[in-house]
Amino acid sequence: WLEVDASPTPEGLAIYFRDVTGQRAKDEELRLLQAAVAHQSDTILITEAEPLDGPEGPKIVYINDAFEQLTGYSREEVVGKNPRLLQGPKTQRVELDKIRRAIEELQPVHAEVINYTKSGEEYWLEMSIVPITNEAGLVTHFVSVQRNISERKQLEQVLWANEERFRLMANATGSMIWELDIANNSQWWSEGLKEVFGHEMDRNESPPTFWLSHAHPDDKVQSSKAFDQLVSGQKNKLYQRYRFQRADGSWARVEEHALVLCDEDGVALRVLGSMT
Repeated sequence: WLEVDASPTPEGLAIYFRDVTGQRAKDEELRLLQAAVAHQSDTILITEAEPLDGPEGPKIVYINDAFEQLTGYSREEVVGKNPRLLQGPKTQRVELDKIRRAIEELQPVHAEVINYTKSGEEYWLEMSIVPITNEAGLVTHFVSVQRNISERKQLEQVLWANEERFRLMANATGSMIWELDIANNSQWWSEGLKEVFGHEMDRNESPPTFWLSHAHPDDKVQSSKAFDQLVSGQKNKLYQRYRFQRADGSWARVEEHALVLCDEDGVALRVLGSMT
């Protein structure tokens, strides 16, 4: 690419040519970058690096379209303001302090915080903040890439509530409740394992090993056979009685019920059981 400049002179017309190929390439690259950032589904926020202290603090210099859509704030309302305008009653002080320390040390940081929209609605953000330097190597700005994780957090809360209800129900029965994840060969035991039988569960020990090591020698063969039939999918329910050793060495006569959960092809995925 050539840029042409023509200027009149006493002798006629002077024409100057300047190669602007490199500049045109940079301009095109910048245009593409701006378009990509503007249409990112994640929120992008750029702030000045200084000043950290004072009532105003570092100011916002750029937001993308996703920021406006998520927060309800327009560019005119936030550019020149401090990101603190997004904080509210539930914004976690611990996370804010972590971000502050990283910024003071000019280091990147990852955090999860609760922020608020213009209308006051709270939302969860997963954010990564990185410093940006100029040609002299000085940090001039911070870029924050933020993802709305509100749905994930809501799901986590639902799962936690369900697990807590299940735990309380398991403890209320006076029995030991257990669940076997066949694919991962992992097992969960309720607190009844300790409260009823006195055992501390070793999470590093494979599930069948722990169970078989505490079944009475005379009952192991039959109990193991019934359990294998359940796990292999030959049976979908289990009911058996046998002797199980307590932590103090004494024997408890137990009654065990279990059922298997299968996928669409009938392959066993999980087993849920209780021991009384």
